[in-house]
Amino acid sequence: MFFQITLPMSSGPIITLSILGFITAWNDYFWPLLVTSDDSVQPLTLALAVFKQSSPQAAPDWAGLMAATLVAALPMLVLFMV
Repeated sequence: MFFQITLPMSSGPIITLSILGFITAWNDYFWPLLVTSDDSVQPLTLALAVFKQSSPQAAPDWAGLMAATLVAALPMLVLFMV
């Protein structure tokens, strides 16, 4: 009964929760900031913040930062289009 009635009826909410969970994990900032110590394993959101703060005396490279932000947002845009 579960696989024939309940699961097909709840496939929409399951897909929605999966998408929202993926978006939350993709945009996570604080937890990776606490647990990562090596720059090579940082997620993209944390790397963007480090990239913005890389030159404190000079203005940030806004063109490079926006290009990296587009690359970071691309999976979310593709997921939205699907």
